[in-house]
Amino acid sequence: VYNIKPMLATDAVHNNQHISGTILFPHNIGLSCSHNPQNFKNQGKWTGKNVKESGFHYAFAPTVAVSHNPQWGRFYETMGQEPDMISQYSQAFVEGLQQI
Repeated sequence: VYNIKPMLATDAVHNNQHISGTILFPHNIGLSCSHNPQNFKNQGKWTGKNVKESGFHYAFAPTVAVSHNPQWGRFYETMGQEPDMISQYSQAFVEGLQQI
């Protein structure tokens, strides 16, 4: 008999909303306007902490996409249109997420 434990994931692009009173971060496009990868690292840190506290094993985050057309319905989820900055933001987020 095998004891296979399920892996639980949650969509945590803005943090984990399963915890009452938690910080909800702005959309990636808004946070990227700060031009500060440390903000993404801090978001990742809090997201990782809250995801773990609520019993999930991993998060569907960050959304790493390059925006080309502001008319696209998911434009707000992108980290802008500069691939170099998107790389820095996403790396910082993952580093923060994995600190826990």
